[in-house]
Amino acid sequence: MGDGKKKIELTAASEPATIMVIDDEERIRKILSLQLEKAGYNVIALGSGSDALELLGQVEVDLVITDIRMPDITGDKILRYIKSHFPTIPVIMLTGVVDVETAVNIMKAGAYDYLVKPVKRDELLVTVHRALEYRAVVLRNIQLQEENLRYQRELEQKVRERTRELARALAHLREVHMDTVKILASAIEEKDPYMRGHSNRVRILAAEMARKLGYKEMEIERIEYGALLHDIGKIAIDQRILDKPGPLTEQERRIIQQHPVIGERIISKVSFFADVAPMVRWHHERW
Repeated sequence: MGDGKKKIELTAASEPATIMVIDDEERIRKILSLQLEKAGYNVIALGSGSDALELLGQVEVDLVITDIRMPDITGDKILRYIKSHFPTIPVIMLTGVVDVETAVNIMKAGAYDYLVKPVKRDELLVTVHRALEYRAVVLRNIQLQEENLRYQRELEQKVRERTRELARALAHLREVHMDTVKILASAIEEKDPYMRGHSNRVRILAAEMARKLGYKEMEIERIEYGALLHDIGKIAIDQRILDKPGPLTEQERRIIQQHPVIGERIISKVSFFADVAPMVRWHHERW
């Protein structure tokens, strides 16, 4: 039976693995400790479950071997506590008598394995070795999961940064496109002083109408391009016709009426403005 005293026996070995042995019987405790120390393990031997629960949060333990029946805290309560607070620590249960029901209950509770007292040395060391290998696999798996999570977070951060960079670059590119088209529209209107500022006014009105009708911003942007470029075909019209102060002849009128067709032909050569070309072509729908 146990000696009823709070007693901690700690011996060091060359190997880093630390095993906590909990049993109220001093003889069992000493036998297990000696066998484990000779195998190169660090051993913390305790005579009560309460001492074990107190010490578990203070020292690093790789494996716990605990008796099932103890006077203060039973082994199954220790097992539940460890599974709840230290889930990576495997637990091997010690029992004096084992039957199928006991074995099933032990494994269901989350124990790694169980040993029947008196414990044979070879069986002890093999079971301990397997349990420590299991813990190493669990810890490695957790490490890999953490590394993967960290990598995902870093990757997500890089993607967000890259997305912001691309968004800024795209916004700048759109500004450049719009500015270029505005310059082109101004150049067109230089040929026809009576229409100066006309394309930009059309752009403003068309965009406002599109917003009122619920168009998306990308669609409104294309409409603005179409408005600015709708008279681009006039660059092919004889300047004398554009500057003529009086009424146009029928032939001159037919020439003027061709500027939407000419504009569509010019715009169609630029793939970026493919969806703008129909706007240019049909902005004089009655011609």
